[in-house]
Amino acid sequence: MGKVSSTLHSRFLGKLRTVYLWVHLSPSSATTTKITQNGLLHESEEEMDVDCNATLNGDVLEGDICKDTYGLRTVTRRRSVDRPLETKQVSTSPFAMPESPPHPHSSIHATPPVALIAPTSATGECSNSSWAEMESYVIGNIQMYPPTLATRQILILRYLTPMGEYQECLSHVFEHNALELILKYINVRETRDARLAFEALKYLAALLCHKKFAIELINMQGLQRLLEVPRPSISATGVSMCLYYLAYCEDAIERVCLLPRHIITDLVRYSLWLLECSHDSGRCHATMFFGLSFQFRVILEEFDAQDGLRKLYNVVSTLPILSVEEEATLNDDEECAARQIVRHVCMALKRYFEAHLAIKAEQVKRATLRDQPMSPPGSVVDCSVNSFDSPPGSPNFSALMSSSHITSQTQSAWPPNKAMKWSAEEVQERVNTLLEFMPFRAHWAPVEELLRLGGVTLLLQIIAFTYEWNYSGRADTVRSALDVLSICCVMPRVQSVLCERVELPEESVTVGMNIVIGAAEGEIAADPDVQRAALNVIANCVCAPIHRVGGVIGRYSAAGSSRKRTSAYRNSEELISRVWESVRSNNGIMVLLQLMTVKTPITDADSLRALACRALAGLARSETVRQIISKLPMFTGGQIQTLLRDPILQDKRQEHVKFQRHALELLERVSGKAKPHGNDVHFDVSLNNIHRLGLALHSMSSS
Repeated sequence: MGKVSSTLHSRFLGKLRTVYLWVHLSPSSATTTKITQNGLLHESEEEMDVDCNATLNGDVLEGDICKDTYGLRTVTRRRSVDRPLETKQVSTSPFAMPESPPHPHSSIHATPPVALIAPTSATGECSNSSWAEMESYVIGNIQMYPPTLATRQILILRYLTPMGEYQECLSHVFEHNALELILKYINVRETRDARLAFEALKYLAALLCHKKFAIELINMQGLQRLLEVPRPSISATGVSMCLYYLAYCEDAIERVCLLPRHIITDLVRYSLWLLECSHDSGRCHATMFFGLSFQFRVILEEFDAQDGLRKLYNVVSTLPILSVEEEATLNDDEECAARQIVRHVCMALKRYFEAHLAIKAEQVKRATLRDQPMSPPGSVVDCSVNSFDSPPGSPNFSALMSSSHITSQTQSAWPPNKAMKWSAEEVQERVNTLLEFMPFRAHWAPVEELLRLGGVTLLLQIIAFTYEWNYSGRADTVRSALDVLSICCVMPRVQSVLCERVELPEESVTVGMNIVIGAAEGEIAADPDVQRAALNVIANCVCAPIHRVGGVIGRYSAAGSSRKRTSAYRNSEELISRVWESVRSNNGIMVLLQLMTVKTPITDADSLRALACRALAGLARSETVRQIISKLPMFTGGQIQTLLRDPILQDKRQEHVKFQRHALELLERVSGKAKPHGNDVHFDVSLNNIHRLGLALHSMSSS
């Protein structure tokens, strides 16, 4: 059996070698083809131009190419005696993508738009060139019968594309200089064949799965050649696929970040154009490219400098499935594609704000260490960065987001060509750092811009909409949206938005905090990761410091001048009181108590208990909440002492220790024996302390 398999394998490799030789040495006839300067073969114009009305003895000529009113080309074969007339339609839409093997990380499928926008230019964005001259650059054409040499090359590339991901074929790719040939094919300005370039780009994307090939592409200045592909065109959609596959290779992106700055600027500009103007599949691949490359500081800075957050926000804000005014009329494929776009945008936003969180937390830490020795004992250090005090929309906003306002200390912490890595625990630790040290009036440019765009409300609407969506990526969408809110809620204005009303379809209105509490309860998606993300949002809001340094947060009247300034919240105490009241009035206490007693799923129960107890301990700083929960059976009947004895799963003892610590803090506050500076005290967790506090609660309830 092994001998037969090796024989078949050798035959396969032999045929593959023959295919590569055929691509390089395609035979041609002098009467039907001509050779261009770059070595590509094309049919002569005399053979290509055939009159659609020409007939011979009543039969249609072979190879006739006719255009109908919808822009489709009809290839008609000769009528024979024993075979009826056959016709085949080949779409020339610039967005009608040929079928390609699905990538394991991408589930979006291209669907042609209703109308086409005439391209501006193949070489520039402002040109008076006619469509006849631009057609070959933008959409190209393909003649199936008789097949031209370009058609043969396209079919060979389609044959090679599914095999590009296999390691066994990589040696033949390097042996026959496939990369050099591909770079010639994608030079549309010389080949004047957008279809051939598109197929070559699909094959290139498949080969970029290999780290060695991706690095070779960068070394041969292949990225610059990709950015020269004209847009709008069908080839630009192929470029989006290549950028997405390239972003998966971290070593390749590190080399990209070392290229001259103008190349990185062009790369981000091209990708942002794909976000705004390309087809659905191009937007999706560009979104995933940014999601993978935000961890590189150079690309993050360039993204902000070119107003990238607004363009990324517009990708989802214009989708009909998120409209609250009227119900969208989409077919199943369009609806599925739109949901996948929402999913990828939410994941990209999550990584975007995680990267900015790492930078901001590093700034605050260094400012605290620098200023703390100069401050009197017991005072709160103002760790705000003056460069981030400009409001969004001002002329200085783009400058605030650029690298010039990232301190030199932060730059040394993360080299520009190295990826910033973080875990979920590190993200939460950085959030806690900002909650503790960032002033009440501080501005954080990325979050301020998201608020100005209405992104916080849109994320809440996405979470609510997914309740009725039934597809595999629903949990990922909700979790990513909640993770963004968990980071942004360090800003007081975001906490205020969570307490406001959110419009939903069918003229229904709810409060943002109610949506988050529903996600924590498991109503939207019964997924432990979603519940943890929602609990983090609640905990970050209700556990924020009561007294934060800063003055008045004000807002300007929409119709008045800057002198008419109305106070939203005089201090942080008013804001945190409103947050507590919003959680309490939306059944938050009962949901948190219920999550403290969960036993399933067994692998996640301990972490859910710890997060719910942390949120309830922060909520117990409210006098009203303390009075309510002090009368509940969990505290008066000794149930909480039972929960604190052993973890649900013995392997999760670390999570159980967190649960015990937060539970002791909760018992201290409910019993009225809380220690001073409760936020800064590390409680001594012991069964004796828990038993003593339980007896105190029991005596209080009996009296």
